[in-house]
Amino acid sequence: MRQLKISTLTQEDIEIGEEIIGNINDDGYLKINPEEIAQSLSKDIQKINTIIAIVQGFEPVGVCAKDLKECLLIQLAAKGKKDTLIWKIAENYLEECGKKQYLKIAKAMGVTLDKVKESASLIPKLEPKPGRQYSSQPAAQYIIPDIYIRKFEDEYQVLSNKSDIPILRISTTYNSLLKDKSSDKSTTDYIKQKIRAANFLIKCVRQRQETMQKIMEYLVKEQSEFIEKGRLYLKPLNFKAVANAIGRNESTISRAVENKYVDTPAGIYELREFFNSAASVKEELKDMIAKENKAKPLSDQKLEKILEEKNIKLSRRAIAKYREELKIPPSYLRKP
Repeated sequence: MRQLKISTLTQEDIEIGEEIIGNINDDGYLKINPEEIAQSLSKDIQKINTIIAIVQGFEPVGVCAKDLKECLLIQLAAKGKKDTLIWKIAENYLEECGKKQYLKIAKAMGVTLDKVKESASLIPKLEPKPGRQYSSQPAAQYIIPDIYIRKFEDEYQVLSNKSDIPILRISTTYNSLLKDKSSDKSTTDYIKQKIRAANFLIKCVRQRQETMQKIMEYLVKEQSEFIEKGRLYLKPLNFKAVANAIGRNESTISRAVENKYVDTPAGIYELREFFNSAASVKEELKDMIAKENKAKPLSDQKLEKILEEKNIKLSRRAIAKYREELKIPPSYLRKP
């Protein structure tokens, strides 16, 4: 945010940059589609991509990438390695490189095995998680619920813990300054600009609160047995079902429940526990494979990484098991 503020961008571009940076996770990755940002801010997608490219030029190198490949390519470009052999390997053969299939890469690229090995040796020296050097986790974490679910007259109600949420409003002092006819134009324009930015922030906070309320009301309706009796009564849910029910994007739901806790009559739970059942994971796998590039089917290793990015930790063996239960063949048999 500090780098954004000292840039030469316009106020409009800074507001877009703030939305982008607000969706960068602790590892330094951008966890929202540019199209969603464009839709949320009612901006042109080209403008969004332009600001994303600017943020990708900030420190730490590799920040704001959408995936590992882009993260490594940003770092290689910063080292002056664009369009070199290592660049082409990272761009086209990253998975093979991870498996040390150097001979396969050499044949595909028409270069010697030694050149591939020499170039590939540079990849482990790059930072796959550029944000982690700035992320610190305390030794002990105490859970303070964000939401309380309580029963009143045979009906569950959702109560928000607003102790950590400040009341935001525009100071009357600045509204008075705007009405002061003795103020020069530059001062008035500056105050107007800052008030617009403040109103945008207040709107975002209000929208987040409204989204969380709708999510919890839906979960209370669908998971009443789980809330009352505990984990054994958890129904399979996924982000898509909730998103469709409350009129939001899947990624919006995923971000909203991140690191949030709810206090229920059956105990305190992380909100993601409402989603991470086996059936939900199967649904995620089925959906991911249905949307994959048919010419380059997703391997179990790639599926594992994508699920991990969504904070769903699942071993490759479990993925293979779920895939078999869904009667979906392995990636090499899914090629046309």
